[in-house]
Amino acid sequence: MENAAAIAAHPVVSRLALGESDLASDLGSRDPALLDHARLRLLFAARAAGLPAPMLSVYPNIPDLAGLRADTERGRRLGWVGRTAVHPTQLPVIAEVFAPEPDELAWARAVLAAAGDGGVGTLPSGEIVDPAMLGRARALLDRP
Repeated sequence: MENAAAIAAHPVVSRLALGESDLASDLGSRDPALLDHARLRLLFAARAAGLPAPMLSVYPNIPDLAGLRADTERGRRLGWVGRTAVHPTQLPVIAEVFAPEPDELAWARAVLAAAGDGGVGTLPSGEIVDPAMLGRARALLDRP
């Protein structure tokens, strides 16, 4: 973790990943707060280096789909964009969690419409559409 930024900045690196089970074992803890700290450090290092957001590590408890869902939702809220799977039964849960919600898609379309050709504008709510918001909207609409 201490070298994440330097690794992310190296020209041959295209994406970062975190071995969560390895880290938890090394530190002797699977406390979600500890993993969130590591996840955020890696996410910040990746984005600062211009890399895409990392994907969450595998969820090792194959039959625990409720736990997988909760942990994957937590990762999505933290800004991660996907998750690797260790078993095919996990794929539907992961796909569902990372699929954009209908309200997110509606928001993204409204942002693009408000931005028009100039790339800036105002939503009906009064919120200003700026380049950062436009980028987020495009990323949502580009998701599979």
